[in-house]
Amino acid sequence: MNRWPESVRAHQDVVTQTVGEDLILLNLKTGVYWGLNRSGAFIWEELSRLHSPRQTLASLRTRYAADESELKSALTQLLEQLLHSGLLIADGAPGPKGRQR
Repeated sequence: MNRWPESVRAHQDVVTQTVGEDLILLNLKTGVYWGLNRSGAFIWEELSRLHSPRQTLASLRTRYAADESELKSALTQLLEQLLHSGLLIADGAPGPKGRQR
């Protein structure tokens, strides 16, 4: 991913459930599901709250004592996977490819 979308949001069909420190994401229409560990859950919660990958990176900087490049890489990787799986969509984008709302 060369550039992050300006704004993202959970797909309208996605529900979440906390299990211990993990977070389960489920798209009720497609059946696609993911389990996120504590740091992945934090990223999801920040993206859901802030809708901005850039602001989420700033939150990661304050929470984790890690190198900036590591944080950016982790955020980029999870963002790509969640967008590709249709659990997260870029605002202004249609739902997952081939799917109409």
